[in-house]
Amino acid sequence: MHTVLDCRGLACPQPVIRAKELLDSMGQGSVEVLVDNEAAQSNLARFGKSQGCAVAIRAS
Repeated sequence: MHTVLDCRGLACPQPVIRAKELLDSMGQGSVEVLVDNEAAQSNLARFGKSQGCAVAIRAS
């Protein structure tokens, strides 16, 4: 299962909190988190790596 979590417009730490809640509630699958600021991007990458997740950053 692939899930998209739209956190655009949210200030940190909200994107990380929402991503953690989603990861905690799901079994297997992938999560794509949409953010629109560099701080959230950096914090999400750090969080994902700390959880043992593969992290890829894509700019649009």
